[in-house]
Amino acid sequence: RGTDVAAGAEDPSRFVGTVDLLGGLRSLLGSALTIGINALRSALLFVLILCLLRVLLRRQWAAAVSFVLLFSLLNALPSGNTWADVARAVSFFTLFAFAVLRWGLTSIFVGVFAADLLLNTPAVAELSSWYAGGVVLFLAIPIALATWALYTSLAGRPGSV
Repeated sequence: RGTDVAAGAEDPSRFVGTVDLLGGLRSLLGSALTIGINALRSALLFVLILCLLRVLLRRQWAAAVSFVLLFSLLNALPSGNTWADVARAVSFFTLFAFAVLRWGLTSIFVGVFAADLLLNTPAVAELSSWYAGGVVLFLAIPIALATWALYTSLAGRPGSV
């Protein structure tokens, strides 16, 4: 989507992301904190629903399949191109359910947080524009999280950073 805007194929006024990047550092950090709180709420809700489905269905695989079907249909119904959206939603929520069942709440929180940050960041065609600093900082947050996670996961191993 950002490449479409940069290439001129899509009108940048149709962007639905956050305009808090234009308000300075305090507004940007407040927006990042709000996205973090919403990501935590969403992650907790998804884990709760998956746990309730597991209690009701008494099988982990049945709960995962019903979770994927439920959220895929809820995500794909309001859209116009149903088959492509259903395939995208099924693949997304399958990976989502797998990550919850395999790695737990923290991985889902970080994934939702990074996705929301990146989806709310507007495309910048010129890095010399006055608002590009906020965009770069917004993009640097997931990169910093990934770098810290790599550093933490490799701690104590020979040859690690």
